[in-house]
Amino acid sequence: MPNIRRSFSEGYLYPAERSEMERTLTDLDVSLPGAERLGELISILLPHGNLKNCGDLILQGLKQVDLNRFKNLVIVGTNHKKTNQPISYCEGISFKFYDEIVEINQDLLEGIKSNPWLIKDNLIHEQEYSIDVFLPYLRHLTGENFSIIPIMVSKHTVEESRNLASTFGMLKNEALPVISSNLNQYEDRNTTITKDDEIIKSFLSLDTAEFFKTAKEIGHTSCNLAGMGGMMEITRKLNGRIKIIARKTLCYNSNGIERCTGYITAVSSM
Repeated sequence: MPNIRRSFSEGYLYPAERSEMERTLTDLDVSLPGAERLGELISILLPHGNLKNCGDLILQGLKQVDLNRFKNLVIVGTNHKKTNQPISYCEGISFKFYDEIVEINQDLLEGIKSNPWLIKDNLIHEQEYSIDVFLPYLRHLTGENFSIIPIMVSKHTVEESRNLASTFGMLKNEALPVISSNLNQYEDRNTTITKDDEIIKSFLSLDTAEFFKTAKEIGHTSCNLAGMGGMMEITRKLNGRIKIIARKTLCYNSNGIERCTGYITAVSSM
């Protein structure tokens, strides 16, 4: 029997009480625009901030997805604790949030496990929030079962992005890639917006090498550059395009210093 992994985000990135979460999502759902006409969906990028800061962006992004078709999602999180680790998956566990259980799609996972760049590492996944943060949003929109394939990255290079894209391609539209990432972090508003403008321009170009070059030159601190690069690579291979659905920059004051984070929701389609 699989081990149960309790959501690390519950009570942290979204309320500990399910009724409060559902009430907030219902109110947000009514206030947000419906899905745009985007063509055949390839992948999606969502921020992994808390409900107050990012709930609208997460929900607006997921509303672009036909969740009757895509009941399996490859959620690509980022390892905030360790760097330079191989791309990893976890298995033999079930994800729990509130009283709900979400299973890993073992059949689809078996189809990609043979990749030499993928390793099993349940420990890395154990206390990482950038994957499980989306589960209550998905349940709210689907109202029924869905499954996930959890992938974690911590080494952010062109090569890792291409490995991710190859993994997405092996799934042959049986699972939708969901990239979990915030944009520039912990700098003042003007710096954050300027850096995000540059990285978004490069992101939309689908030139992954130039994207990483730009990130290095400007010192961009997005926490999942490899995931974003993987989205660019699979989109370019399928002759698609990326569209920004929503964007915001939020700041707080820490000992008199302004610290900001950029957030976007984006989708790629053919």
